Amino acid sequence: MAYREPLPRCQFGKSTSTHIEAPSLSLEGRFEMEELELAFVCFGASELVKRRRLEEVRVQRWLWKRRMSGTEEEEEITVGGGGYNGCGGGMWKRWILPSICFFRTEYDRGVNTFSPEGRLFQVEYAIEAIKLGSTAIGLKTKEGVVLAVEKRITSPLLEPSSVEKIMEVDEHIGCAMSGLIADARTLVEHARVETQNHRFSYGEPMTVESTTQALCDLALRFGEGDEESMSRPFGVSLLIAGHDENGPSLYYTDPSGTFWQCNAKAIGSGSEGADSSLQEQFNKDLTLKEAETIALSILKQVMEEKVTPNNVDIAKVAPTYHLYTPSEVEAVITRL
Repeated sequence: MAYREPLPRCQFGKSTSTHIEAPSLSLEGRFEMEELELAFVCFGASELVKRRRLEEVRVQRWLWKRRMSGTEEEEEITVGGGGYNGCGGGMWKRWILPSICFFRTEYDRGVNTFSPEGRLFQVEYAIEAIKLGSTAIGLKTKEGVVLAVEKRITSPLLEPSSVEKIMEVDEHIGCAMSGLIADARTLVEHARVETQNHRFSYGEPMTVESTTQALCDLALRFGEGDEESMSRPFGVSLLIAGHDENGPSLYYTDPSGTFWQCNAKAIGSGSEGADSSLQEQFNKDLTLKEAETIALSILKQVMEEKVTPNNVDIAKVAPTYHLYTPSEVEAVITRL
């Protein structure tokens, strides 16, 4: 008859406060993947978090089997953060197992190393980091493109005008950002140099698509070699708005160096809800004034604070770049 006992209580570091208790299982089957799926994955986590948790539990399963096949004396093993209490062979054991927060593999550390599943984890983590940034929204109309961005003022001592979330690239191109502002400045400065070199060499403005391509080319230049521009992926996503010979256009870029042309797009922490609202309210016959109102009304829905000229920025490219003054932003707010 197989030895049976209740699955011990587990808590995986500070990343989750969920205690897991399951019915009695055979000792050999307590860490089977069916139970892992049930116990560790069904708490609404993203696919990336699910996969990382399962990888860690595989390590714990291996450690459990190794120790259960060895000594039956009471022992304490320290491996990393997190805690685990177990009972084997009639004697209690306490093991400190790896925490989810700090568990790493060789595929996590190398920015140039593909995992066996064909993934670059550092790029995926950079994309996940964008979801922690402030919300930015872009809408394209027949007249031009509108950008609206949330500005997080973390202290009353901070000067609101010093928080730049919308930047001018050229007289006909502007961009809004979500993520690390320092990384965004690096990309924008590169784009500014490219557009000025193009204007000097060819006597004409650079197209919006070519400017976006130049930005994404730089975003791909990361690696561990000395010749690389960055040792990690850029932790920023951009909404690039412009007006050229092809008319108004809006592009979206992410840390992988990929870009897409959009009619409307939201990025940042409130992007999921904002994208849903954009799908309901956007149409190609919008005027610039209507686009301003829609963008700011959606920002109002996803922001945790009251919308004021100090915590939002609005800009338009129609056909030249223009950043709204606080009084112009206030005028849009009064229309909500």
